[in-house]
Amino acid sequence: GSLWGPVSAKAPEVRTDQGLGWDLADWAAGIVLIYSALFGIGKLILGEPLTGLGLLALSAACLGFMFWDLNRRNWSALSED
Repeated sequence: GSLWGPVSAKAPEVRTDQGLGWDLADWAAGIVLIYSALFGIGKLILGEPLTGLGLLALSAACLGFMFWDLNRRNWSALSED
């Protein structure tokens, strides 16, 4: 980012911009994944199977999005730095 320029100039070996927008999208998908899984399991336990399965399907969709995005950005290379 623009405010990070002076710091990144002092450490040129560090890669600075990794796509903040996609990182925020993955963060939001992770939050939705956790809460929809928790509430989905709760709904199944409390006897509301359609709502529970719908929430678990939403959780699976969020997980799929996160895997798609991280594979697209080569996530093994992101973690090695």
